[in-house]
Amino acid sequence: ELLVRKPRIRTDGTNMQPVKGELRIEGVSFKYPIRPTNQVLKDLDLHIRSGEAIALVGPSGGGKSTIVALLERFYDPDEGEITLDGFPVRDFDHEYYHRKVALVAQEPVLYDCSVRENIGFGCDATDEEIKEAAKMANAHDFVMGLEKGYETSCGEKGAQMSGGQKQRIA
Repeated sequence: ELLVRKPRIRTDGTNMQPVKGELRIEGVSFKYPIRPTNQVLKDLDLHIRSGEAIALVGPSGGGKSTIVALLERFYDPDEGEITLDGFPVRDFDHEYYHRKVALVAQEPVLYDCSVRENIGFGCDATDEEIKEAAKMANAHDFVMGLEKGYETSCGEKGAQMSGGQKQRIA
């Protein structure tokens, strides 16, 4: 039995501009639909430059995961705007946006297959693109030090890798 429902976010965007990576959150307020009386974010402003690494730090319930959920477009803000390179994220083609923006959770999931297959999972990447992605994630050097390199098995749930290695591969 299938559940048929309309997504709460708009998924019909058409923007497919090349992405540099500058994110702006301007005046964003948000309440989860299931808790409409609980204001999670109120008038948030944040600017992340292309290539900049940031950390979201704060108490439990402070909105860190909510910010990530909004950037991933699991939800749209109630007020304010989130832009990528000056374009509203809601205007991007949904699939295109998700090929450009990715989430690596604190406990990433790896599959019982090779490092190469885990890095390329869900996309049609060449070996060169996989190596380039590994370099960008600071994984290439340790992968090349593994006995079978990119063909090394990660093991069930990534059991053959350290926590940091799992995050870089994911």
